[in-house]
Amino acid sequence: MKTPRDDTARSRVFHVNPVMKLYDDPYKSREQLAKLYELDGTKKWVLFPESHQFAFFSDDLLKLLVVQQNADAEFLSQAKGYCERSLKQLFMWANELSGNDPLFILRPR
Repeated sequence: MKTPRDDTARSRVFHVNPVMKLYDDPYKSREQLAKLYELDGTKKWVLFPESHQFAFFSDDLLKLLVVQQNADAEFLSQAKGYCERSLKQLFMWANELSGNDPLFILRPR
């Protein structure tokens, strides 16, 4: 295995796995997150970081996107339907998990 030999490389350059940066600020511990977001720290957490934004768009907003931004009406309709079906399935899964008493966290991005 080759290792740095000069003084600069050994004393001023830090060789760290980038994954370890997840433990630096601004990343928080489980206890800090529980306190910050008022979560039950005794339960298991299931985090689902996903966006289904089209499911929440009104028909008027979709029409506005078509008019103002030349969006494809058919695409928007399909995206809205897909997001609605996906959320319905997601909530069914979350309901099935509820028997194990986890805290299900939906975090839109």
